[in-house]
Amino acid sequence: MKIDNIKAALSARVSALNITPFAPNPQPTPVAQVSDTKVAPTVKPTPIKDSTTPSETVPATARKSSKKTEDIEVIVSKFLRQGVDYDLIPNCGRKPSLLKAGAEHLAQIFNFRTTSEVINRVIDLDKNLILYEVATTVYNSNGDTVAVGLGSCNTLERKFIKQGVAMSLNTVLKMARKRSYVDAILSATSASRIFTQDIEELVANSSADDNSDK
Repeated sequence: MKIDNIKAALSARVSALNITPFAPNPQPTPVAQVSDTKVAPTVKPTPIKDSTTPSETVPATARKSSKKTEDIEVIVSKFLRQGVDYDLIPNCGRKPSLLKAGAEHLAQIFNFRTTSEVINRVIDLDKNLILYEVATTVYNSNGDTVAVGLGSCNTLERKFIKQGVAMSLNTVLKMARKRSYVDAILSATSASRIFTQDIEELVANSSADDNSDK
């Protein structure tokens, strides 16, 4: 009876202290299972650059604005003057001729550099003939070759016949160089659809040839 009294007294004491009796092998509660589970930290996605943007797919050389990609007619109307840089030659079609001043102006606009070289020379004093052929090479700002122009001149052309070989020697060389230069700039700037070469001298030459055949 004493043991029962002791148990009763202990139970009353536990109840008074509001203590939950310990249960052997307690089962983990759902809350405990959730709290023990390791959750991967939330990672904010890194923005991915669009692979189709011009900065990634288009080369810098293609993205860079170039005057050559513009309409040559716009450039001509904006920077060149008729009568100074180009002009219409009577009886030579509807296309104006690009003059040397205009060719030099276009070379400056496009930032071109040129070199000229005599590729052929003929001197025959018995026939009063001196002939020069010149090649002009056009380079862009990177030093790449853009175009090559050819030009020739000789002392049998009408404007040089009266001057004589001695007086025409230097002029013929300069004229050959001029013609090759204009030809090269026309090719380099894609302006041949607007201009023809400076053919003022060529018209005079053809007239001289026609008269000589009669």
